[in-house]
Amino acid sequence: DEAGLTGAIALLAEACGRAPGADTAGCANPETLLALTDRGGVALRDGGWQTVLSDQAWTGTDGQLVQQDAVTAWAESDDGRHVLAHATGQGLGLFDQQTARWTSIAWPGEPPRRLIFADGSFWLAGADGLSRVNPQSATVSLVEGQGEYLDLDRLADSSLLGIRRGVPCATCLSIVEVDPGAELRVLVGETEVSAGLSSARLHRVARQSGRFVVAGSAGVHAYDPQTRSWQALASGEVQ
Repeated sequence: DEAGLTGAIALLAEACGRAPGADTAGCANPETLLALTDRGGVALRDGGWQTVLSDQAWTGTDGQLVQQDAVTAWAESDDGRHVLAHATGQGLGLFDQQTARWTSIAWPGEPPRRLIFADGSFWLAGADGLSRVNPQSATVSLVEGQGEYLDLDRLADSSLLGIRRGVPCATCLSIVEVDPGAELRVLVGETEVSAGLSSARLHRVARQSGRFVVAGSAGVHAYDPQTRSWQALASGEVQ
């Protein structure tokens, strides 16, 4: 376990391929050991143990091993060190590539619609609002819980652009920007929505040439913040 492995040791050998206690002639470093577990993990001892190949599985918050078909969303950090995933009924799992360990994190809410990495944190958006996971401390913090997030995208400067429903009215639609400090700014916030732009049908949002373009089953529409008006660009469902 100190080496980040969970299986029992099945084989122990010197790094030069011989069992401990055998003739060390010709072995450059006879103190270096390799351990193979019965679950396929490999650890190396060279002064201290380190994991070469992890055999640790993700155990959910319900105490059961997470199966692949239960995973609803996942994202990787920019440096490739951390992976965060969500599994239905089993919470979040944070995997650290350096330590080869999974950390289970409680997630009592609905499965996130979007899970992305930006500015050193993982961001989860969905029916319960917008939350942030710090991969260093493996903790979850709620950024906003007032509305339901239908989509979330990362911009070039690592800020976030999201479609939010439910603020200030149940059917009201907002486009919000979240900066790296988790400060929210409403870019488009109308008090009523066109029937052709039911927020329940929207899938994606993007900013193009100063306009906000949304796509969904009602087609593609663009919002101009200068004229505060919507324009239909295409009809038919867009995923």
